[in-house]
Amino acid sequence: MTGTLVAPSAKPRFHGRPVELRRGPQYCCVASETWNGMVRFVSRLLSIVALSASVVLAVVDAARCVAASALVMTPLSVSWGWVSPGTLALLRETVSTRLGPLAWDVVANILGLPGFVVFAALALMFYAISHRPGPAAGQPAA
Repeated sequence: MTGTLVAPSAKPRFHGRPVELRRGPQYCCVASETWNGMVRFVSRLLSIVALSASVVLAVVDAARCVAASALVMTPLSVSWGWVSPGTLALLRETVSTRLGPLAWDVVANILGLPGFVVFAALALMFYAISHRPGPAAGQPAA
């Protein structure tokens, strides 16, 4: 059927049956709203996971502060090294070879921050992505 010209007045067909084209503002954004809803859901889920990790790392640091009677903030690289030292070495090798040593310096600076701070920042970022904007100024709330 490719290359065939159809008169503008002809009804569109799908498998030989006439199809009604739906046009109007109520039909134009259905797929977009579904996609936005999925992105919002995944982003909020990641936000909750990051916030949970932040709270766990903060509690661990707080327990160490009480035990040491001093301020203790464990860097993310140390915490990651305790959990999975192989993946930390793999990350260093991958970033250094694929992106260069300068990129590893940036990643190393982030890994040097306290773990609860990094995960709290990630949680805030994911929540900001999932936040639904309010009505524009002068628009009534729905």
